[in-house]
Amino acid sequence: MSQVKSVFSKENLTLAAGGVGATVLTNYILKMPNLPMPANTETQKLAKLGYAVGIPVLGAMLTRKFNPSLAKGMLFGGLVNGLTIAIKSYAPAAATTLRFSEYLDYTPMSAVGQTPGYSAINQFSTVRPMNSAFSNSSAFPADAWGR
Repeated sequence: MSQVKSVFSKENLTLAAGGVGATVLTNYILKMPNLPMPANTETQKLAKLGYAVGIPVLGAMLTRKFNPSLAKGMLFGGLVNGLTIAIKSYAPAAATTLRFSEYLDYTPMSAVGQTPGYSAINQFSTVRPMNSAFSNSSAFPADAWGR
């Protein structure tokens, strides 16, 4: 029980909140229509990468005296965000080759008109048809348990 408590400690939860918060805030800012971006496509990729890493780093610098765990989480969130945008921008073919491009491709619920999800879920259709998470009454097929 003490191991579970240590996983959900205040420091760990604050660290996670900083990472998630930095990612959410950065993605929100990157989607703003009046964000200054260069006209050139290559320079725009570099600017998005700079924003993705720079915004959380600036936030971490501003919050490190008040809450060091939150600042560390923001740095981790910035690194993950920068890595994601770098892969999307500069190496989309490598992401496809390594078979994790589906996880970088988010399909919003409004675009689908049905249940939300990532396109990676569709790769399981060869195993068993799955149109949504709620389409099957049994979470485990009978043949998986030898019945």
